[in-house]
Amino acid sequence: MKSKKFNAQKLLSVVLAAILAVTLLLPLSVPAAVSDVTITVPLLSVIKYETKNKDPDEKEKEEIVNLLLKITQPAYDAFIMDLPLQSMWIDVSGSEIVAGTEITRVGGNKYLWRIKSLTNTVRARSGYDDPSGMMKTLAEALSSFTPEGDSLYERVLSIHDYVCRQTEYDSSAPHIYSAYGALIDRQSVCEGYAEAFRLLCAENGIPCILVSGKGINSRGEENHMWNLVKMDDGKWYAVDATWDDGETAERSYFLVGSQTVVNALSGTKFYENHRASGDISATGFFSFRYPELSEASYLENNPPDRPPEPSDSSEGTDSDISTETDPEEVSPGEISGQPGEDPLPEVPQDPPSDSSVPVRAETSSEGGLPGGETSADRQEEPEEDPADHYFFRQLDPEQQNYYLALEKLVAPGAGEEEPGSTSESLPSPDSDSESGEADPTESESGESTEKEPTVSDTTAPVTEPPTQPTETGAVVSLTVGS
Repeated sequence: MKSKKFNAQKLLSVVLAAILAVTLLLPLSVPAAVSDVTITVPLLSVIKYETKNKDPDEKEKEEIVNLLLKITQPAYDAFIMDLPLQSMWIDVSGSEIVAGTEITRVGGNKYLWRIKSLTNTVRARSGYDDPSGMMKTLAEALSSFTPEGDSLYERVLSIHDYVCRQTEYDSSAPHIYSAYGALIDRQSVCEGYAEAFRLLCAENGIPCILVSGKGINSRGEENHMWNLVKMDDGKWYAVDATWDDGETAERSYFLVGSQTVVNALSGTKFYENHRASGDISATGFFSFRYPELSEASYLENNPPDRPPEPSDSSEGTDSDISTETDPEEVSPGEISGQPGEDPLPEVPQDPPSDSSVPVRAETSSEGGLPGGETSADRQEEPEEDPADHYFFRQLDPEQQNYYLALEKLVAPGAGEEEPGSTSESLPSPDSDSESGEADPTESESGESTEKEPTVSDTTAPVTEPPTQPTETGAVVSLTVGS
């Protein structure tokens, strides 16, 4: 049996290297590498915090960095989990974030800082010399495979067996943490297996998400990744292609439930050796939730001689979600604990461009469609994929805003002229030219030196006293290590 080890380089124990450019109304220039891509993200709300001196002490630095990481880290985690093809080339730990910051002396040696935007310099991972070309190669490989079988079960099994046949477990190959390594190089670790399975399911219209957590074996706990698939009975089932990849493709971890015995000799059940974690990057900033896992396996719930029962519309939705607990406390039917009590946050009014939300057609009083149309005249809206942007939908609006900016990133390609040398900037939510409100900050002559941004203020625990003149004419940089 192959060693099952998930290297945490991309998803786990990752803290972004945050560089706070403390600009006194002036930008801080950051040199871009050949493969860098830079994007500026205006914040939905101005972040304000106060320091005792112009140069923050270590405690104040930590507070500042954590304010930013609570926005950017969950956004990166969700982006990677939702879009493994688009994100495969990004070196998260090597990326840099520069805060567009204004500083104002507010009395004595106290200073009020306002962060209005974040500029992210994204770097390519080692070995990804042509991210754009590699993404195209992987996309072609995904579209070239057609799963066999008439039933959904048979098609999912075909994808599972294909990934197992195509991929060899190897922790020393160059692209082992992506589906590119699994399907193109044919060498990867569990992250590559799981992402390949996820992308092949998505390519064929099968709801599937990634799961990050711990795999428990005779050596103890190891970082691991696997999948959840929503089947035609409305329930979610687990698939672990990595642990099924032996000399031949096994089926011990194929569409299993939490109580499925996955090791006949030891009697071990799936929930006992797979522990999901919602804290994807192990930073403590955010904990995602996963769908409730079926208690029994798909074949136990749907014997071959009995077709799947119609799914309940309330089953397997975003509200059926569980959080991580100790295995001894896990009750039957749950992937890692009791369902979360808090409902998922509302999806913003402007969802990602490639997601579609079905709209119920209005009917006239006579039962027909508006304008005299009949149901045959109007094409039925496709059913929404519950796995589409699954992790995105759990973020708060500020985190979603940052995620959407990452989704607009264009991967650099080989041979491009000065790739990454320009910065893509999203429309700023605050425009001084359109604002009629004056900032209380005044110059020595008593005239306003800037206008208050039209965006709302998200205030860290800070009491804003009467302000003193804004200092200008210098650029001060504050670097906070990862």
